[in-house]
Amino acid sequence: MPEKHLQNWLAARLRETPNRQFAVSREEEVDDDKKPDIQLGCSSGKVCVEIKPLSKKNHPYSANALTNTLETQLVGQYLKGLNSCHGVLVLFRLDDKTWDIPNVARGQPFSALVQYLQAQAEVIKQRYSGVEALEVIGIDCLL
Repeated sequence: MPEKHLQNWLAARLRETPNRQFAVSREEEVDDDKKPDIQLGCSSGKVCVEIKPLSKKNHPYSANALTNTLETQLVGQYLKGLNSCHGVLVLFRLDDKTWDIPNVARGQPFSALVQYLQAQAEVIKQRYSGVEALEVIGIDCLL
């Protein structure tokens, strides 16, 4: 499944939120030609959302690569924009891929990957004073 389809699906679900108090935009430039997949905005700030589809063949991201996405892409690029201090990495599990989690074990399930990345997000957040929140959300499309 192309990432763009997942971006459109999630943006549409966010737009359908009852009593929504935030704007939803796709690939809006935040700083230096950097565009998060989805940006949520309200009067108190913006939330930058990066989407990563995960599959064995077409989207074989490793735990290390996704940790790098948190720090270099979300924090290093998107959260540098004006009034942007909240980031979310949304992972879509598209097949039965497993992950090698550093210092844990090989062949771990999706839930272990999400838990590991959320712990990494906390470590990264502590290194950057301007980051108020950095979250990882896993959506298992096999359930």
